[in-house]
This record gives sequence, C-alpha cells and structure tokens, in this order.
Amino acid sequence: MPVTTQSGRLYHWGRCSRDSESVIEKPQPVAALFDVPIKSVSSGSHFSVALAEDGRVFTLGSHSWFIPSSYEDENLDEFAVRLWSQLSSTNIVQVTCGNQFVLVLDESGNVYSWGTGAFGQLGHEESKVKCHEEYKIPEPYLIETLSGIVHIACGDESAAAVDKDGRVFTWGRGLNGALGHGSEDDLFVPKQVTAIEEENIVSVSCGSSHMAAINHLGELFTWGNNYLGPLGRILGRSKDKDLSPQLVELVQIGPVVSEENLKGSDEFEFVQVECLRYNTVALTNQGQLYSCGKGGSDGGGHGDQPHTLLCLIELETKVSKLANARYVHVGTISGQEEEHTILVWGSAEDGRLGLGDTTPQLYPKLLMKDRSCVQLSCGESHTCAIFEPRATDANPDPSAKIIDDLVDEDDFIDQVDLVKPVESAYDGYEQVQEDSSQVIVAAAPISEPVTRKDSQPKIIQSNQSEERKSKRSVILQTVDNDAEAKFLQGVDPSSGAASSTSHSPPAKANSPPARQDSKNIARVGSQNTLKDVSGYLNKKGDKGIVKLWRKRYFKMSETIVEYFEKEDTNKKGIIKLSDILDVLPGHMKFGFNLISRTGRVYELQAFDNESFIMWSQGLKARLRPV
Repeated sequence: MPVTTQSGRLYHWGRCSRDSESVIEKPQPVAALFDVPIKSVSSGSHFSVALAEDGRVFTLGSHSWFIPSSYEDENLDEFAVRLWSQLSSTNIVQVTCGNQFVLVLDESGNVYSWGTGAFGQLGHEESKVKCHEEYKIPEPYLIETLSGIVHIACGDESAAAVDKDGRVFTWGRGLNGALGHGSEDDLFVPKQVTAIEEENIVSVSCGSSHMAAINHLGELFTWGNNYLGPLGRILGRSKDKDLSPQLVELVQIGPVVSEENLKGSDEFEFVQVECLRYNTVALTNQGQLYSCGKGGSDGGGHGDQPHTLLCLIELETKVSKLANARYVHVGTISGQEEEHTILVWGSAEDGRLGLGDTTPQLYPKLLMKDRSCVQLSCGESHTCAIFEPRATDANPDPSAKIIDDLVDEDDFIDQVDLVKPVESAYDGYEQVQEDSSQVIVAAAPISEPVTRKDSQPKIIQSNQSEERKSKRSVILQTVDNDAEAKFLQGVDPSSGAASSTSHSPPAKANSPPARQDSKNIARVGSQNTLKDVSGYLNKKGDKGIVKLWRKRYFKMSETIVEYFEKEDTNKKGIIKLSDILDVLPGHMKFGFNLISRTGRVYELQAFDNESFIMWSQGLKARLRPV
C-alpha cells in the first residue's frame, strides 16, 4: 500500500477482536482514537496497527498476538487500544501487520518487528526467537540485517521488504515457495530474492502462500502457490506452484479467454497489487481493476469461477486506491476526493464488509459514497478505514482509554536478569567487550543510540518511567562472579548484587557448581516429592512448530525427568538427563528452560520460588559435561 501523507479519523467494523461480543455491523469510529488523526492503518488477525499523524504507533484489538497465553493477568481476547511509546521517538513512516505480528519502518530505513515468530516472520535469528515463550517477542526489536528499506509488507506468516536500490528481501514461512528463493524452506533471517535483483522493484505484497511485486516500469511479478490461479500465469498442467518470481505476461480484458481478449502485460502499468489468501487483485495507472485466482466468496471479485489470468473487473468509476488486504475480502476507493465511492466484496462473515449482513459478495458492492476516504485495510475478520472527520461524527464511547505499557514483564524476566551471562550462548545475547559491565540483546529493542561496534545492534532508548525502565532495560547490568554459584546453591543473588560499575568478567556459560554442592543438590532432588509444574513443549517438524500446552506434573530421578498428566498415573513421557544440554532461566516468573542436545526447548514453570530453585539447581547439577 502506498504511504499516504493525509490523515483522518479511524473507523472499524466486523469482529475487531477475538472477544465474541466484539462484532460491529456498520462502520464505527474507534472510540479511544476519536480525536487522534491517523494517517495509516494495517489489519491482521483480530487486531490492527495504526500510525498517527504525530508519529505515534497504536495497536487495537486482541493482544494475544504478542502476549503468551500463560499471562493470566489480562483478558488477551478483549478489545484494547495500546500506545507503543517505545516507538515515539523513531519517526515511523509505515506500519504493516501479518496474522500475529507487526513490522514498522522508520524514516532512516530501519525495520522493527514484534509478535509471534514461529516461522521466522519476525526476521530475527532463530535462537533469539526461540528463547521467548510461545515464540512471542512482546516489544519492537530492530531487524539487524536490513537497512535502507523503503517499503515493507506482511503475509500471514511471511514478510518482505524493498530497499532503496530496488532489491527485495523475504523471510518467514516458505510453504509453496512463497519466499521466492527456489525452495520451500522457512527463513528466520531476511534473504535477497536474486531472481528479480535487476528489476528495480518499488513495492511488494504478501499473501498466505504467494507474493507479488511491481517494478519501476509497472510490470508485475508473482511467485509461490498457484492453486486455482492467484499467480496470474499458466504454469502447466501438473504445476501448482512457482518457487521463483516470474513476469506476468498476459492480461485478459474480456469475459472469455480468446485471442482478441488477451493483451500483453507490457500494455499495462500496474501501480498497486494485493495478494489475498487465494486471489490476487491489481490496479493499473488508468484506474482499472484486475484479479485472478479462486474467485467465489474469497475476495476475487470476478464471480464464482477461478481465473488463471488477470481479468478485468468492470466498474462504473475508476479506482484510485485498493485496500491493503491479504485475506478473503477487499475494497476500493473510487471517485473524486470529496465524493469518494467505497466498494467492498468477498466474505461477509462477522460483518467484515460493513453492509449490515453476512451475505458474501462475488462482485464489488457499494458500501458508502460522498465521503473522503484516506485508506482501507482488510483484516482476517474485520475492516479499518480512515475517513475525513465530520462535525456530525459521534464518539461511541467517550470514556474509552488508551493503554500504555500493557505488558508487565515482571512475570517473564524476574530470573533472567540475575544470571544473564549463563544464557548468552543460547539466547543470542552478545557481550560488548570481555571486560564490559554491560550485556546487549542482539536483536535490539527500541532505545537511544549507544556506543557500539558496527557489528553490534542499534538500540534506541524507550521513554518509559524509571521504574519500568529498570525492569525492562535493554542494557542489562552484569552481576559479580558469585552470582551463578549463588543461584545454583539456592541463594537469592539479588541479596548481594554487584554494583553496576563492576568490571569483573561474567561467569562462563557452563560454569558448574562445586562438586560437593552438586552431590547435595542431587540428593535433595531425587528425594523430592512430585512437584506441580507447567510444561510448555515445542516440537518442530515437517508441518511447522507444534505447541503442546499442558498442565503436567514433573518428577526428577537419577537419569530422567518424567512428566505426568496428573498425580498417581502412569508417566506420559520422559526427558533423558543425558539429552539436556543446559538449564537456563525462563521468561515466566519461576520459569526455566531445558535446552536439549537435539535442539528442542522445554519451557517449564515452577509454582513458587522454592520449587524453582530446587528444579533449576537440581537439574543443572546433574548435567554431564559438554
């Protein structure tokens, strides 16, 4: 979606959060942002991200996309508007979101991401994402490998960026070749799409499993899944995907495929393209709208039959803008500036079309006219629009509030800061200098620039309160050399924390406790009764990451950790102690991670500090040397 310089009042409709009571049948102002001029919006799965005229970034809707399900202090499904104050000083120029994640672009060409990153869609190294519960990074982090970016886009579980030289970078889920690198591999770190490196790309769009890009000449390139025709190209009778970008060469201008109805794509100049779940919709500089793909109620706009080639959607007026969309409904803005006509089509479930009913629309249908509209954005089950304010507009809830600092990370990092040097080898934390008193998170959250080497992360200082800053600080103070030993011996390291000016080198990642202590710890652990611990298990396979969230009971013996569905039952499974590489602090309160030699991470949570110390130190003491 082109970046706009206009702003207006933000409206929304449909199911705007996961809360079952949140369905809005007709366009309605977002109450908490009623008096905030908004210039850009992007919609994902039950949430949206909005950019205000003054540069502030808000998210609205459910917040389960960035908060783990174990966080019980908030209703993650209810509608809420949150200000991301960490971004207030970064001059954001574009925002976009996928199913469960957000990307933002600043005026310097830097890209930040946060949310769920199970398939690599956040653009950070896999080790940096895996250390977070449910692969959810709760705050904006700089994508270190990107610079000079001028355009960003999100798919369901993938993302793309275009730099100032017209190069395209993609990352995330690679199903059906959606990333354009000649394979179906997932990528956690952005990689240049070399097949179009000479094309001088100006914009890109990401769908569920296909993508499209437009170059400086207005030519259209597509790649990925072509089941039922969303690539706009005939690939062959037995070929339903294209792993690399190819030029769309033919366009259909009539109702049937015939020689007179087929034109070469060089006769058209495309200015915008949107990849939906099963369809692709493209706009030309002449205001003509074309689509290809499945059709039906999934947003094709060309009837109920699939179209393999881009075909003309006949409209009475020229289209000036397409909604940014990637799901199963879409819309357009047509007409003069003061008399815009807004058309919508596709699935109407949950009232997402704003027409007051749930009848799917196979062709564009009038939503409203005679009102200036800056932008439309179509999410999975809702729609957002930016309209020019009118004196007759009414705030549906004048008492609605904007939430700042919604996430209290006390429950995630209480133990992390105490022994940060221990997890440096696994969680991607880098030491600035061997004798430094600071450790910097490699995928850096937003903060003020700090002195660093070129290879180290850029950090921007948040404008949070001092109390909050001390809890969430990106720059983590190291502790004295005895901190790890105290932790392993069951002593609260905070009782004797080192001064922040200490220059003692941090403890080594695999420093074992004293042999005598190890024996004592092992004896205590083996005699301990069954403990109630929450187990979070991740398993990565051919179909992606399978997450099993269970309330289990764990028991430690001499050689294994057993887990049970409940007490006094046969064991459900085991974790061999010989397979455990290390025991590291977790991101939940009383949480810790078991890092296995096979790459699997078991994230466990004790129910109190006593059991946390027993489990973490008891397991740590039994590990065999690497």
